[in-house]
Amino acid sequence: MRKTLLFTIDFPPNFGGVANYYRKICEYLPSDKIIVLTIKDIKAEDGEQSYKIYRKNLLTKLVIWPKWLPCFWYLYRIIKKEKIKTVLVGQVLPLGTVVMVLAKIMNFDYLVLTHSFDILVAQKSKRKKYLLKKILKNAKYITSNSDFTKQELIKLGIKENKITTIYPCPYFKPPADKKTKNDLIKRYNLKNKKIIFTVGRMVERKGADMVIKSIPKIKKEIANIVYIIAGGDASYKKKLRELSEKFSVNDKVIFMPNAKDEEIKALYDLGDLFIMPCRQMNEDVEGFGIVFLEANFFNKPVIGGKSGGAIEAIVNNKTGLLVNPLNLNEISRAVIKLLKDKNLAEKLGANGRQRVEQEFNWKKQTGKLKKLLE
Repeated sequence: MRKTLLFTIDFPPNFGGVANYYRKICEYLPSDKIIVLTIKDIKAEDGEQSYKIYRKNLLTKLVIWPKWLPCFWYLYRIIKKEKIKTVLVGQVLPLGTVVMVLAKIMNFDYLVLTHSFDILVAQKSKRKKYLLKKILKNAKYITSNSDFTKQELIKLGIKENKITTIYPCPYFKPPADKKTKNDLIKRYNLKNKKIIFTVGRMVERKGADMVIKSIPKIKKEIANIVYIIAGGDASYKKKLRELSEKFSVNDKVIFMPNAKDEEIKALYDLGDLFIMPCRQMNEDVEGFGIVFLEANFFNKPVIGGKSGGAIEAIVNNKTGLLVNPLNLNEISRAVIKLLKDKNLAEKLGANGRQRVEQEFNWKKQTGKLKKLLE
């Protein structure tokens, strides 16, 4: 494998699927061949990883345009210092512009790692769409995180044989720590409760609002139900609290906004059913939905919205159920069905676990990328 630099503004300790996706890619590539250039973060605790990370102020605080001007200098210096042969572009805009320009000056190859959001949002502006297509067409290779994203790239005129789909794989793996599980049970009074839960960066399109609205119907048949929301944005959490009060279900909704990794693993283990009725909101869409696979990995059935890449993450009626994310009746019926039919829930969870083990492992998926970098 050629010496490679991952250039990204989204990397742990940032919370979310993209940041974890990039961390796992780095962990499964040869540590002496992969280097990371990302933004400074006071919460970062680098040192345990086997590969090198450079953290720089990639965005200037000065009143100049463009804000990402410092990227040119840092990228140039690190490519020279580390003798980089290939750059992995984490965000097609704005980082792709920097890489494309420097690639012509310094004569290196670049590969763009794409997700649905960055591809769709760039098309809102004629200027950005032009840049997007130019960056992609000048790239040696492009990867997509799902077939949904791949099809969006093809719509832009990118040849299919230039695109490799590298699926995200579960970040959290069983088993969960027993002590952490017991602590959660005591802290949130979860004993003898039916637990449905959502994990992720909590924004509107994830569908937690629709789950909350469906609880009045669900609790008529499942009186001991609780809904746990782990992760999230502080401002949106406030809206969800107000919504739970409006629908008189605040006693059924539990928030875990700053959950640690072990607590999230414990939640996957404790929960009866994972639910995220995601929906597309303008350009914002679920590119894949790794959380569905993580829940499956813990033998949990899942419910997801018929939207974006979630349709790939869930095999309907085999590893979980797909629902209309805007239909409260469908959402509530699906929850009631899986909580009442234990055999079906266990079957879907077991099927999901088997699928994850066979198809969605990091060694297999990252192997595709390593091959492109040889």
